[in-house]
Amino acid sequence: MTKKDVSTISPLEAQAKMKDGAALLDVREYPEWIQSHVPGATLIPLGDVKSEPQRAALASEVLVMCRSGKRATEAAQAMAAAGVTTPFVVKGGIEEWKAAGLPTQKAEDGPISIERQVRIGAGSLVLLGLLVPRLRPISYLVPCGLIFAGISDWCGMGILFSKMPWNRPRGDEKARSLEYARGHQSQEKPQS
Repeated sequence: MTKKDVSTISPLEAQAKMKDGAALLDVREYPEWIQSHVPGATLIPLGDVKSEPQRAALASEVLVMCRSGKRATEAAQAMAAAGVTTPFVVKGGIEEWKAAGLPTQKAEDGPISIERQVRIGAGSLVLLGLLVPRLRPISYLVPCGLIFAGISDWCGMGILFSKMPWNRPRGDEKARSLEYARGHQSQEKPQS
């Protein structure tokens, strides 16, 4: 399946479909979700969707969202390839959702964003390389990695940080976020 084969939907259309019972799947990482997410969305990071696409079949109609659309498209392709469902990708992701003035919420507690963690990690490594002469090559490698990440939109340090235990919901948090999302979706479903 190619990127052009994935159907997209505007944030306003997605909101209307959610009111009719469609499930909204957020495939960003936990720290991103903590910072801002759509009320009623279910968090299943992209890596989990790719490894177990059947987990993402939350309803007969599934909408997929990320920050801007790239990861949501990958998730939709993985789900369609597994024959689970062919979801709609929310065009522009959470960024376009916010630009449309639609509601978002922030979780009460959680880690700082992956982007901030990368900045702190990269700065710390460069400083370490400058302070410890034997580690000086680090001070040259880190900026090269950041330049590569900027050009390719692939950040190894960000992926590494996303796998760290502090960036994963603890068992009870994960269960609560999924159950809250499912419960919230069923409350929003119109009564027939």
